[in-house]
Amino acid sequence: MDAAEALKAADAALEANDLQGAAEIYAAVLQEDPQNVAALAGLARCYLKSGDVERAEQTLGLVPPD
Repeated sequence: MDAAEALKAADAALEANDLQGAAEIYAAVLQEDPQNVAALAGLARCYLKSGDVERAEQTLGLVPPD
């Protein structure tokens, strides 16, 4: 599965409120590409949905400035 397919699967899991499943997929994408903005944003959304605002902010802080 390439990154685009993985991100689609993670987005679907997030929409289905499978926060753990979505977070695991986003994390796997980030292991391959630590600067993947879509995966970072998705992971931050997982944290927000779970109520962990501080961790969401930390995750968004990893997004490259450009």
